[in-house]
Amino acid sequence: YGDENAYMMPTEASIGINRHTRITGVQREDKNYFGSIHFGLGTNADVGGTVKSKLHMDGVILQPTVIVDGVTKIERGEFLVDLSLDSSK
Repeated sequence: YGDENAYMMPTEASIGINRHTRITGVQREDKNYFGSIHFGLGTNADVGGTVKSKLHMDGVILQPTVIVDGVTKIERGEFLVDLSLDSSK
């Protein structure tokens, strides 16, 4: 692309928490799939970031293992943390 910023990664990252999505091949839905993660590279200025590029691409990982500070939070796409919205727990 002739654009050094095209290789900046991650310019966005998220964990899918929508139990009602299905894998369709359309990243707008796929990246929200429950237990998945996704990373974007390239521009993020269109969503409030500071990276401007000629390119933006997302990649979805369907059954990730996510470890934060040595603690496994997701294993093979299964959450190991409480996702309830009850703040008293």
